[in-house]
Amino acid sequence: SFAQKIESVTIKSEIYGDREILVYTPRLYDENQEKKYEVVYVFDSQARQYFDFVHSSLTFLNSAVPMIVVGVISQERDDDFLPAYKHSETAKLMRNNKGRAKDFKQFLKDDVFGYIETNYRVLPTRLAIGHSNGGVFITYCLVKDPSMFDGYISISPHMRYDNMQMVERLAEFDPMQVKREKFYFLSKGNESSKGWESSIKKTKDFFQSDPVGKVVHFEHQYFRDETHTSIYPKAVITGLEYWFDYQFGNFEKLKEYYSYLKENADYTITENELAGHISQNYWAKDYTNASNILEWGKLKYPKSEYLAYFENQLKNVQPVPDPSNFAEKCLGVWEGTMKIYGYNTLRDSVKVRFTAAKTDIEGTYIWKTEYLSDKSPMVKDYKLIVDDIEKGRYILDESDGVELIEYNVDNKLYSLFQSNGIWLTSTTELSNNKLIFEVTSGKEYNEIKEIKNYSFTNVQRIVLEKVN
Repeated sequence: SFAQKIESVTIKSEIYGDREILVYTPRLYDENQEKKYEVVYVFDSQARQYFDFVHSSLTFLNSAVPMIVVGVISQERDDDFLPAYKHSETAKLMRNNKGRAKDFKQFLKDDVFGYIETNYRVLPTRLAIGHSNGGVFITYCLVKDPSMFDGYISISPHMRYDNMQMVERLAEFDPMQVKREKFYFLSKGNESSKGWESSIKKTKDFFQSDPVGKVVHFEHQYFRDETHTSIYPKAVITGLEYWFDYQFGNFEKLKEYYSYLKENADYTITENELAGHISQNYWAKDYTNASNILEWGKLKYPKSEYLAYFENQLKNVQPVPDPSNFAEKCLGVWEGTMKIYGYNTLRDSVKVRFTAAKTDIEGTYIWKTEYLSDKSPMVKDYKLIVDDIEKGRYILDESDGVELIEYNVDNKLYSLFQSNGIWLTSTTELSNNKLIFEVTSGKEYNEIKEIKNYSFTNVQRIVLEKVN
């Protein structure tokens, strides 16, 4: 009687007549009558594996946030998900489908949302997951009506459709319509079809631009080893991990979220929910976050036995600091564009790939930088060696006898050295899932009493994003 269940529901629609949806309710839904739930809408659920994978994964990722999952079934995905085509050559590919995303959006908003919100205990938080054409559709929803969803997980969206019509439609997005920050996760597999790469790049550039970036929290991931089909499981897991971290991973953000629910839905976080969030952080050994949530919860439920239990548990543990090995945090392949400045003027730029990987020697890491220049390609195949982890000291071995000392402070490596009369600074910082590398160089140009000045005339800077 405590198990989750799945219902098949027929929705009455003036636009389509009868349409079927699937509704998953999590464990204890019927027993915890006071609790309300965020809702995940999974498109393309006529392919049942899409729907089943999402609801089966949620508990493994964050047991503190059980969610209702709605499987939206499409009878003809080209017609439902894609906006009406503008180019005659597209008609041949549509097999008599017109592209009725406008109608499907209205059906979703009026009929599906209405049914779910009338018949289930839901919070106003909605998350959309769409793959390929489904990714186009949820992006279309964001552009046309940002209020429809709070989070978007767009998996290899077919943004090249109709000569990149949806990319062009991004220009219709009005940031002023966004009343509360949105979340958008974009992923891409190894699709090599003409126009796919450039359409995804243009989409990424759009979400990283001003003022869009001020109202949409954007994350993205490139799964270079996955096909257009095999990407789905990994992208769902990654997108949901980003979502949970964004919504609940920070105490201040979590507190702000529940304040929003109180103000806009008259919903107060329950004792069970508080205990769930504390437990999630406790078992992740984030005792600081767990303690902050506990103290906040005690103000709401001072006599709670749930909270008393965790208070006793937290008395017996010591806070575990953030992992101190900087190299371990940087493992993977990163890409970006180095910008080279001289006297405050951009002189040049070059694409860069950076790889951090373990070696067979404990404490020694591959620290390789590839300059992907057509004119002057270069590879710096260095090693980063842990010298004194407690002091945060590392050695950058350039493999030619040159070794530089670097110090890690708060997720940032610092190095200062002199070569042939030129002073250089080097920093490598991990911030917001980006790796920022910067080098400055210059010469001493005067001396005033005990002070020596150095003219940092040249600056190299890269913002690297993880691609694998």
